[in-house]
Formats: sequence, C-alpha cells, structure tokens
Amino acid sequence: MILVPMTVEALIVNRFGNSREYADIAVNYELLNGVSLLGGVIEPQPFKKRAAPGAGVHLHFILPDGLTQGMETENGFDYPAVPDRYLVTRLTIVKSTPDKPVITHKSWILESSYVGRDNVGSISIPEFSDKENLCRYLGRTYPYENTAPPGEYLSKLTVLGAGTPYFAACYQTCRSVFGFHDDLKDVKEGELIYTVAGWYADRKNSPLYGLTGTEYEEKLREMGFFLGGG
Repeated sequence: MILVPMTVEALIVNRFGNSREYADIAVNYELLNGVSLLGGVIEPQPFKKRAAPGAGVHLHFILPDGLTQGMETENGFDYPAVPDRYLVTRLTIVKSTPDKPVITHKSWILESSYVGRDNVGSISIPEFSDKENLCRYLGRTYPYENTAPPGEYLSKLTVLGAGTPYFAACYQTCRSVFGFHDDLKDVKEGELIYTVAGWYADRKNSPLYGLTGTEYEEKLREMGFFLGGG
C-alpha cells in the first residue's frame, strides 16, 4: 500500500453569498425525462446563471495526476479507476482560553460510487436502461458513526464520471463525488481544519493491485508516483 498526497480546495460561502453570480456549467440529466434526446437540452445555455452554493464550506478534491490520465486503446481510451470512498474530518479549534484551546472533531463518509434515486441533491447521471426515469444520482454522504443502508454502486469510477471531460476538474460537476459540503450549522465559532483520505472500496480496482517487483515499480513510474525521496 502507498499513500499519495492530493490537494483539497475550499470555497467558503457565507449567508450573503446568494447575492453573487455563479455560472451554470453542469449537465442536468434530470431533463432527459419527458423530452427529446436530440439537441443540447441537458446542457446549460452559454452565460446562464445558477443559484449560489449553499452557505458553509465546499471542499473540492484534486486527484493525483496519475489517476487523471487515460491511455489510448483499440476501443478508444481507458482511464484508471479512482478511489470511491472518502473520509472527511473537520477539526474545530476554539481558543476561548489561548493556552487551553478546545478541539472537537466530526467525520463523514463519502460514497462516491453510490448510484440511487433517494440521494436527490447529488449530481445527476444518465440511466438509459430505465425508460421511465432516465437519470440517477451519484454519490452520497453520511456521518461516520452511522451505517449506510445497502444500495447500488458503480463497478468502476473514473475522473470522467458520466463521460464529461471536465467532470473531476470542476466542483460544480463533481460536488457529490469528488467534493463535500459542510453547512456548518453545528459550528458557532472557531478555526476549522479539514482532512480528506480516500481509498478503493474494492481493492481490485487499484491500478497497483496484484503487481509485484518490476511490474509494480514500472506502474509507479508510469503514474508519476515515487517512493521515498523520489
């Protein structure tokens, strides 16, 4: 097992953020229901505005480059599977007494590959096998101490999501898959620190699974991962 660092970006939105303008760039597959599949119906029109993100902290996970690059094959391009489970932890530091700060923590589990109809609010993806409802929702989050009910999952999650080239690169298009929203309703004051750790629900999806010796080292170099001092 190796640990690969990744960057996490944060957008802070206060209760006055709704007065700002935000561009709408996410494909809305909910619009597939009851309309013709021809034309750009599901894509936002140029310069269309959208509602501001909800108040709180919005985290966007920037995946390592080695997991974002596809390889050309006879049938097109093949992209590596990316981690589909994430542990998000928030530390809240209150310094009412400077020499004795009070530190509390809260954690959540993000199931990026979860596919369902009960997780409305997550990003939408197409589901053409269901003629009555042509979309599903991808990704769900729940408190760490809870147990998630059973559900359906994608067998392989990549940076393309439902096929959008910029899926993982933009928070708006991947907010429930490679992103997290903390509404801060339980926080009154303090400094905040977030940590995010990802892993594969099925270890066989890891590009390094089953590799040993020379193959393992070659794969690390291919993905731009280096051990020790590099």
